[in-house]
Amino acid sequence: MCTLETITIQNNPNGRELWQSISGNFDRFSEIICEFVDNALSNFRKYALDPQSSRKVRIVLHDLGDWVDVDVIDTGTGIRNIHAALTLGSRSSMESPLNEHGMGLKHALASIDDEGCTWSIQTRTPEDNALDRYLMVEGPYGLGEAPMTGVYQAGWGKLIRPTGTAVSFRCTRQRFETLRPAGDRAEKPFETLVDILREELAYTYAQVLLRNELTLEVMTGTETRPVLPLLPLWDSRTLQEVPSL
Repeated sequence: MCTLETITIQNNPNGRELWQSISGNFDRFSEIICEFVDNALSNFRKYALDPQSSRKVRIVLHDLGDWVDVDVIDTGTGIRNIHAALTLGSRSSMESPLNEHGMGLKHALASIDDEGCTWSIQTRTPEDNALDRYLMVEGPYGLGEAPMTGVYQAGWGKLIRPTGTAVSFRCTRQRFETLRPAGDRAEKPFETLVDILREELAYTYAQVLLRNELTLEVMTGTETRPVLPLLPLWDSRTLQEVPSL
């Protein structure tokens, strides 16, 4: 075989195109919220934080009509390596099996990054606390040709304790309404959708809540409502013993 020419393959990804290609991984609003809660829980498990004071996740929802503003605020130890946290596929910041693949946070952010939507991350580590600052990173996602930047700002930002992380985003009302059960097309008021979210979180994290691994609360306006574990009620009369083979 006679080689005529060797060429270099230009396969560096375009950041925006790659970001858009992973944006369809979450179909429902609750899946996005659970991704952020899982990240917080992963942090709580790694550092064995006191559940009474340092294992809280607060979900704040603001009804803006056609839009909904969302904050998912945890009281963990903050994001210690923001570079790895925002690198697709990076596992260097893994804290537990809940975030071992290095894709969840990016998938969730990409899934809400529609036209007109915005997102940001505010995080404050113990080291930042000593310097009375927090790190702010805002969308859009940048890669290679248009890298993102982080800005340190004074104070706590949206955080509710000296350390932690707040993921904030604005989504369309249409995306928020994916909280409706499958096949349910009836229009529902904002508060009803909030109740559906609380119920879904209550059974998704039932065992975690029972073990006091975290506390969950949902805040709308001036009202803060806890998420309590929701477990099935088994009817013993319907139980049947399965014989061994």
